[in-house]
Amino acid sequence: MKNLNLSMRLSARIEIKSETSGVNATGLLMAVASDSLMVRSPLQFNTGELLTFFGEINMRESLSFPVEVEKAKHHVSALDSLDYFELKCRVLDEVQFRKFIHGLSRTSREMKEDLRINVEAPVKARLDGKKFDAVCRNISRGGLFLAITGKAPEIVTLDTIDMRIDFPPPIGQIECSGEVVYVMDDDEAERLDIVAGAGIRLDCEDEERRFKWEDILQAFHKALLGHDSKI
Repeated sequence: MKNLNLSMRLSARIEIKSETSGVNATGLLMAVASDSLMVRSPLQFNTGELLTFFGEINMRESLSFPVEVEKAKHHVSALDSLDYFELKCRVLDEVQFRKFIHGLSRTSREMKEDLRINVEAPVKARLDGKKFDAVCRNISRGGLFLAITGKAPEIVTLDTIDMRIDFPPPIGQIECSGEVVYVMDDDEAERLDIVAGAGIRLDCEDEERRFKWEDILQAFHKALLGHDSKI
C-alpha cells in the first residue's frame, strides 16, 4: 500500500523551535505521513529551515523530533481572519517521530474516535444507475470522501451511491454503499483550495460490514505507523 501515499489527520498542539534562527512558536500538528507532516504555525519559517518539534503524548511524557521545512504557505483563517502559515516538513528522525505519533494514537481519545486516514484509491461508483469514476481520498470510521475525477451525474445531499473501491492487496476490492452527507462543489473547493467531491456516510448497520470497515481502517493506521511491512 505504499503507493497510496498514506497520511493521517489529527489536531495536536506542538511546540516549535527553529534551530536556524532560535525563534519559538506554538502550532498545531494537522496531518502526518510516513516521512512528512503538516503543521499550522502563527509564525513564518523558511524553506530549508531546521526545526525541532516538542509535543506531549500523555500527562507524564513528551517527545521531540527534528524536521526540515520543505514548503511554507501563507493563509488567512476564514473563521477569525488571523494569519497563519501551513508548513510541510520532512522528518529527519523517523524513529522518534513514529514514537510520538504512536504515543498520540494510544492516548488521544479524539484520535481514537475520529481516526481519519488520507488515501488515494480508485472507485467505480453508481448513482441511480449512472456510472462514474471517482477516487477515495480519505476514510474514517463513519465513511469516506469521494473526489470526482471525471464526468458524473449531479450529486446532492441524501443521495445513495454504490461504490467499488480498489484498495491494493492485501485488502483488495470492496463493495459498499453510503449516503451523501455534504457536497463540495467546484467553486467552494477552489475557494478553500481543496478537491471537489462528496462526503459519504457508509451504510454500516450490518455488524459484519462495520467490523470489516474498521479492520480496513486499522490496517491503514498500522501501515502508517510502520507496524505492518506488507502494506
